[in-house]
Amino acid sequence: MTTSTRAQFDSPLLADEPAPVRFTFYAQVDDSLYQTADTWNLPPVITAISAADSLPIPSGPPPDYTLDHLTATVEDPNSLDDIRSVSFTVLKPDSTLSNNGQPFYMADNGEDFYGDAVAGDGIYSLIIELDNSTAAGAYVYRFTAEDFSGAVSDTVKHTVVLY
Repeated sequence: MTTSTRAQFDSPLLADEPAPVRFTFYAQVDDSLYQTADTWNLPPVITAISAADSLPIPSGPPPDYTLDHLTATVEDPNSLDDIRSVSFTVLKPDSTLSNNGQPFYMADNGEDFYGDAVAGDGIYSLIIELDNSTAAGAYVYRFTAEDFSGAVSDTVKHTVVLY
């Protein structure tokens, strides 16, 4: 006879604690029937960034836009299903953060709106529209990925020069 039981565990671990985190599960039915399982949580890894190195600022008013198609290839040792989010912040030439300091979230859902070709392949995408009000200069994109346990990847930086 096989019996299946589902349980949910809440972890008191804080998101800023260093990875890896190890969980050990132990189940015992009687003195002779038991099983243990170990699982480790490792942070996601951003393996590649694809973005323009330089882009022209459009000269005309909207709807004259320059599009920047950004992709981040992300892996997670615990599986792609463990990735909660991939995002980036943008440091502007005047040393302030765009979007009021809030991150831009990328998508891996296969939707053209985000510029994502294939859902669930670990390649996260976002298309940014630049208009003629965008200031010229160097913009620093800082990419991070977070998993469902709160482990965060190392930050990967990319600079684009708008002219």
